[in-house]
Amino acid sequence: MPIAGPFYFLKGSEGNVSLPAMKEKKSNPAVYWSKRLGLDLTMPEGNSMEPTYNHRDNEIDPEVVHNRILNLEKESDESHVVACPYCDEHLSIESPFDVANVCPYCDSEFEYEP
Repeated sequence: MPIAGPFYFLKGSEGNVSLPAMKEKKSNPAVYWSKRLGLDLTMPEGNSMEPTYNHRDNEIDPEVVHNRILNLEKESDESHVVACPYCDEHLSIESPFDVANVCPYCDSEFEYEP
């Protein structure tokens, strides 16, 4: 079954990779996917209508990124509702829980261990 869009495109020196849309609408997609994929992604012109993200790693292999995305889809759909330790807003944190999380309300980064 194909992944439902809309898609964000990761442009690099070797090609493009599509990233599935996020469930949290208030989150910053570039920050979210940077954390999830271990990349440094930016979105040119923060309010750009074109959903394109640039990465700064010229050595990156789009096929490796594509495989990371596929592996993310196979991960558990487990999620926990937690309070941000900085602003106390309640957030839904999805697995894997070993990555840093960014609060969409106060932009603070924190780690969560179940």
